[in-house]
Amino acid sequence: MNFLEALPASLANRLNQLKTVLAAHTKRAYLVGGCVRDILLGIEVKDIDIEVYDISPEAFSKLMDQIGAVGVGKSFFVYKWHKIDIALARKENKVSTGHRGFEVTVCQDEKVASMRRDFTCNALMVGLFDGKVLDFWGGIEDLKALRLRHIDDKMFGEDSLRVLRAVQFSARFGFKISKKTLEIMKKLDLKELSQTRITWELQKLFLGEYYTNGVFALCKLNLFESVLHVKLSPNQARHLAKMLHKYKKNVPKNLKPYYWLFCFFSVTKIDPKPFLAHLGLGREYERVFVNVPLGNPNMSDFELLKVAMDRPLKSWIGICYDGFAKRAKELGVYEKPFDGGVDVQAVIQDGFKNKEIGIEYKRRILEAAKKRVDS
Repeated sequence: MNFLEALPASLANRLNQLKTVLAAHTKRAYLVGGCVRDILLGIEVKDIDIEVYDISPEAFSKLMDQIGAVGVGKSFFVYKWHKIDIALARKENKVSTGHRGFEVTVCQDEKVASMRRDFTCNALMVGLFDGKVLDFWGGIEDLKALRLRHIDDKMFGEDSLRVLRAVQFSARFGFKISKKTLEIMKKLDLKELSQTRITWELQKLFLGEYYTNGVFALCKLNLFESVLHVKLSPNQARHLAKMLHKYKKNVPKNLKPYYWLFCFFSVTKIDPKPFLAHLGLGREYERVFVNVPLGNPNMSDFELLKVAMDRPLKSWIGICYDGFAKRAKELGVYEKPFDGGVDVQAVIQDGFKNKEIGIEYKRRILEAAKKRVDS
């Protein structure tokens, strides 16, 4: 397989430029991590990780400066260049608590360097110069089986973030987590992770379309209670997975980041505001969920018009229910809010003042909505 041909033209061109830059210094450079996995899964690649060998940190730094790459981190030997992350191959040694509590050193052995990866499918390497695939841990077979399997028991257990990464990979790619990996994950304590880091991984899970995999992985690891602080019964979990699957075909692109939470709130009936605050999900999520009706699949046209008083229904998360988009378009409220033809100036001219203006304006719109559905 020609991996360069599988990339978007812009990325392939950048890699060819990088090959020219690196050729005078090394012949050991590899595509690594998620980009290799995604190419093999037939998923569009948006960014690339390159791992480089046989160059000293000092020479590597000078070379990266020459091409205008920007260094990130303090001692991780990683540089960003367009949509490519370029790094010296490295190994990690756990020296303190926390997701970042690792000592990082340069490594010149591909197999040893690959051991720091979390799962076999993310440890695959493809030679930038010769296109050969290095697969030290059975990653290709695991990809074929859609199996998520860790590499090393000790190293995997040193980073509790991998629990959440496994869950979001399961939800995004349809992976089944191997039994042994799952057993190790159950023993890891997520308390050392920051809320911000937890939320980042959850947001990736929210975008995954293999909803059953994601929900059941959360259940098996007791993450609904330990991370989301919600006790979900087995029946509620099944209901959530079923609802997520049932309406996913109806989700507009602009609402996709919120669909998982829409189903979650609908099933659990919990108050979205404190839940979103706990996760650190701010105003964009509040606009979707706080003081906004979630709706139900049996709403009348009058109820849809009431919701449309505040927003066009294409931006309302309840539009995901079967047939709602079609009805909203027929009612003329899919692209624009419903005002019933009521003029606020007419309300003012009728003598209403201050807060009374808004109350009367809303009353007249509701009256117009009733007339609309009764006609």
